Amino acid sequence: MGNLLIKQGKGKKWRVDVFPLVLILIYLVLQMSAVLIYGDDYYMGDMAQMNSNDDVKYVRTALILLDEGELYYQDGDIDAGVPTVFIMPGFPIFLAAFLKIFGLPGGLLAVRLVQGLLQGGVMALLYRLGKKYVNVWAARVALILYLLYIPNLSVSLLILTEALFTFLFVLLVTLCFEAVESKRMRYYVGGAVVLGLAALIRPTILLFPVVILIMWLLKKYSIKEMLMRALVVGCILVALLMPWWIRNGVEFGRFIPLTVAAGDPFMQGAFIGYDMSDMGRYMEDFPPATDAFATDQAKMDIGKARLRESWQERPLATIAWYTVGKFFYLWGIPFHDCPNPYYESAIKVTLFRVPFEVNVVYHWLVLVSGIGGLVFLFRKGNPDRRLNMLMPLSMIYMCVVYLPYYVQPRYAYPIMPLVFLLAGYGIYSVGKRLRRKIMRRYKSKLCSTE
Repeated sequence: MGNLLIKQGKGKKWRVDVFPLVLILIYLVLQMSAVLIYGDDYYMGDMAQMNSNDDVKYVRTALILLDEGELYYQDGDIDAGVPTVFIMPGFPIFLAAFLKIFGLPGGLLAVRLVQGLLQGGVMALLYRLGKKYVNVWAARVALILYLLYIPNLSVSLLILTEALFTFLFVLLVTLCFEAVESKRMRYYVGGAVVLGLAALIRPTILLFPVVILIMWLLKKYSIKEMLMRALVVGCILVALLMPWWIRNGVEFGRFIPLTVAAGDPFMQGAFIGYDMSDMGRYMEDFPPATDAFATDQAKMDIGKARLRESWQERPLATIAWYTVGKFFYLWGIPFHDCPNPYYESAIKVTLFRVPFEVNVVYHWLVLVSGIGGLVFLFRKGNPDRRLNMLMPLSMIYMCVVYLPYYVQPRYAYPIMPLVFLLAGYGIYSVGKRLRRKIMRRYKSKLCSTE
């Protein structure tokens, strides 16, 4: 966030970069207004039952954590008195901290307000990232696009991992840019801490160092430089995840590095178009098990059986589903404000009376502009092309890691800040070329009249 302050010169005072601060302030006013106006109604599940969707289940998990000191999530685990490994502990602990201080419903109001502040933090990081590694005009356009994207406001109202994880992801990418460029160990240490915290919220991020390995190769790091930094990052990750590993070993007598929850999303993702109408015949071969581990394995086996069958009978359709099909389900509509009950993100409240159709059109305009920005960013002659590869590689990683499973728009949301930055650069580049073309025509006409 340091780039919001600009030093005028050696020994001189700092001056405030007013543009991003004004936009962030406008966003925070809108965000806090949305929290106060819509916050009490913004649940996907039933708060009275606390068992009908992810958000209310997280609240229930945090309350049980405060009361019993154990992590429970699924209904069956609660009934059996068996702690969960279905989710990571980061977000429930985050919720529990606010519920401990403010109780219900004050704690949830505090969570929404803090999530709004985190979204403002994303804007500050986005501006810093864009200004340093793209250009200041692309960063400014990106902030304007971010401000006008209504789902940014609605995500902060949800009691879900999106707001917190998105902030950590953008912070991680920012630190990785600094680390890869400067080779300074402090950025690798900071990045490792952020990566560990993010993994305690969403385990899918843990393999992100693969992206950094590719960047090391592109930037021609020596073997010694790579090994030294990998060792430091690895030690920090182990230290952060060790309490979770110890807890799982004590509770279940086995090593569970992250979660035991891949079976269900993998099974659902194996059905083309999520058409599970013939699910019954698979259940006969793989009957539901009695405990969470066996149930997860049974669902994984069903998914594998379905995938083998689809590949044998409809290979082209299967390839299309695991590429174009899932890509559309991931990016086709914005998260949140989705009126389609098929999606988990269905909420009837419309923020500030902006129609869902308007949000979809704007979402696609941003995506198309982002593709254009990506093309311009890697045009021939750009001296920073190797370093800038970090941005698309980060986005590709976040997409690919979900493709084997059930996908939906909420999984694409943490990538949107990078899309805004690329879109800002795309719009800036097109505008710059149009301006040059207009100026050339004007000069040509001026010369002809003379």
